[in-house]
Amino acid sequence: MEFPMVVQVGSVAVRIYKVNNQGHQRYTLSYFADGKRRLKMFADFDEAYAEANSKAIALSRGDLDVLHMDNAARQAYVRALTTLEPTSTNLELAVKEYAEAWKVLGGRGTVLEAARDFASRNAVRMPQKTLPDAVREMIEAKEKCEISGQRRTL
Repeated sequence: MEFPMVVQVGSVAVRIYKVNNQGHQRYTLSYFADGKRRLKMFADFDEAYAEANSKAIALSRGDLDVLHMDNAARQAYVRALTTLEPTSTNLELAVKEYAEAWKVLGGRGTVLEAARDFASRNAVRMPQKTLPDAVREMIEAKEKCEISGQRRTL
């Protein structure tokens, strides 16, 4: 066996290093999670390999042991979820749509300004009608005008 050994699942790689620790042979796992390098030591290679494989699978699926956030980040996360609650939109989708809208605007305004402009331009909601229904209604309205003696152009 060659060390460091790489256990790879998808784009995730967990390395196993063979080290001497106070005259004893040990195996150290090295991987990245939560933006930090994690190390874990084992006396037995089979245990180290099993843990490396398990970590690689979990990390490739996006499963993290614990999401570490400081208090301010945790409060911001909770406020964001609470703010989104009436929209029934999940946080990930809201952030994605915001980022895309921001790119479209290219610094020429805020997403809120664009939304307000759109709402003002589309303030009057026309009823949804098919073309045949609209034609029929116009003919009926014209006939009513002619019957009542009013000569109006519709």
